[in-house]
Amino acid sequence: MFSKPEKNYFINISLIVMSLVCIVTGFLLDSRSNLFNVNTLHIWSGYIMAGILVIHLLMHIGWIVNLTKTIVHHKMKLIAAVATLLVSVGLCYSLAVFSPQRNAHGFHGEGGRSFPTNQVDQSN
Repeated sequence: MFSKPEKNYFINISLIVMSLVCIVTGFLLDSRSNLFNVNTLHIWSGYIMAGILVIHLLMHIGWIVNLTKTIVHHKMKLIAAVATLLVSVGLCYSLAVFSPQRNAHGFHGEGGRSFPTNQVDQSN
C-alpha cells in the first residue's frame, strides 16, 4: 500500500506535530496559562510522541545496528558517540538536580528541593 519512504514520511510528520504540541504546551505551562487543559494535552502529547518515537526507531533498527557496528570499529567515532551520550545524560541530570523549583509562590533557588533546608522536621 505505502512504500517505505512514504511510511517514514507519515511517521516523521506525526512525530513533528506531537513534538511541537509538547513544546508549545510546555511553554504555556511555564507561563501558567489557563487557556484550556494544557497540562493534560502536554502529558498526552508526550506519551503519543514517545510511542511514535518507538515505532520510528523500530522502523530503522537495521540502519541503527549497521551504523553502530561502523562506529564501534572507529576509535574517534566511538569516542565522539560516548562523549555525546555522557554530555546528554549529564545535561539532563544537571537540569533535574540544579534547576530552581517552582512552588505556589513562584521560583526559589533551592535546586532539587521543594522546601528550605532550615525548615526540615528533624524529629523523625
